[in-house]
Amino acid sequence: MLMTALVMALLVSGAFLALRKAYWGPILYYTLGILGPQYIWPWGFAFGRESMIAAAVSILAFVLHIGRGDFQSAFFKTRLNFWMLMLFLGMLISYWFGTYVDVPGDRLTTPFGQLEAAFKAFLIYFIATAVVDSERKVIALAVVILGSALYLIYWSNMQYLDGNPNQMSDGRLLGPFAPQTGASIYADENAFGVFFVATIPFVIYAGLAVPYQAIRWGLWAAVPLGWHAIFLTGSRGALVGLGASMLVMLLVSQRKWLALLLVPAFAIVFAWQAGDVMKVRSGTISEYAEDGSSSGRLDAWTAAIRMGADNPVSGVGISSFRVAFPFYSQAVPRDAHSVPFLYLGESGFFTLFAYLLVLWMALKNSLAVRRAMRSAPGNDMRLIGLASEATIVAFAGFSVCALFVSVRFYEIQFALLVMNGALANLAMSRAPVEKKSQALIGSGYPRQR
Repeated sequence: MLMTALVMALLVSGAFLALRKAYWGPILYYTLGILGPQYIWPWGFAFGRESMIAAAVSILAFVLHIGRGDFQSAFFKTRLNFWMLMLFLGMLISYWFGTYVDVPGDRLTTPFGQLEAAFKAFLIYFIATAVVDSERKVIALAVVILGSALYLIYWSNMQYLDGNPNQMSDGRLLGPFAPQTGASIYADENAFGVFFVATIPFVIYAGLAVPYQAIRWGLWAAVPLGWHAIFLTGSRGALVGLGASMLVMLLVSQRKWLALLLVPAFAIVFAWQAGDVMKVRSGTISEYAEDGSSSGRLDAWTAAIRMGADNPVSGVGISSFRVAFPFYSQAVPRDAHSVPFLYLGESGFFTLFAYLLVLWMALKNSLAVRRAMRSAPGNDMRLIGLASEATIVAFAGFSVCALFVSVRFYEIQFALLVMNGALANLAMSRAPVEKKSQALIGSGYPRQR
């Protein structure tokens, strides 16, 4: 009862802050969506609708935000947001016109339930892009990601040290989940591994941002523990995504010495702490077609291509992949286990195209920040630059993981895109006037007059 009362008090306090400052609404929502405290301490979240409360508070706070005249359209009217809107419209079309939406069969969620999840995720994303419009607000969102990373790194390693059998499945660590219902965003070990890929960059770059050596080295000491958490999940997709994020960091970072040091450090930690499960599974990455789990993914992706080719506009329908699977493959029906192939099979080529354009716009935004920083005086944009690098490194790792894991509506990717767009806009606004036009070329942001 005491924990439940504390949780409700925190929700009420968060709601009060959001009604005064609208950006606290998405901060509250993404805290629940990224850290998932309702799964770590389920006994304190007895109400069960805390995330919906946070979403409702965000919507109300945004309405008041508009009423006060604080809405800045420059942060909202971007090419990134346009393609995010097209992505949602593609799913909406697949709900209304998908050929297998009304066919009964094996579904994890109903088509309407999946559309409802998409609507909530995209609506909060669009609200967040409109209210997260300053460096301080972006840093607040980054702190949510950083705090979530540090706590779940600690939590994962404690499960390992305690030898908790309830958190293991075939030697692989599961994320926190409610014991009675099994509900969790991280109950799947692969999805839990993706979380660390998308958050560890914030631990690394936070170390560069803080001015105190003790805190810096304390943060960096958590990085190998984060890698160890990935090893515990045994996720090959997360391992590939981690490698991709380190490569992107080497390419985009202005501190390449740190990126270069991470490679041998990772090799040492992998050799020392990866464990038998991770080492055996990682050894099959190059043998994709022969491995049973991997070949099953290939069957699913082949079926997704056939679904898209047969239904190029609407796909087979949202949340209908498993239902349509037997009509397009002789293999055992299964999930797509890939965000791009899931979009292709369920919602058609246009939706896949919109998703790829979202990835492209995120990259262009990051490049726009780099161009703007070259023309900025002194350290005027130091924090913006560090946050932008952390964001694109994390998003690159997440996107590579998404090739192998169905994490379509995971809130961490929406939070990263909110930061990516806001940081690009902030960088453009601070660039010297004579350099703005050049920095904005291809960034997805309108030229300022």
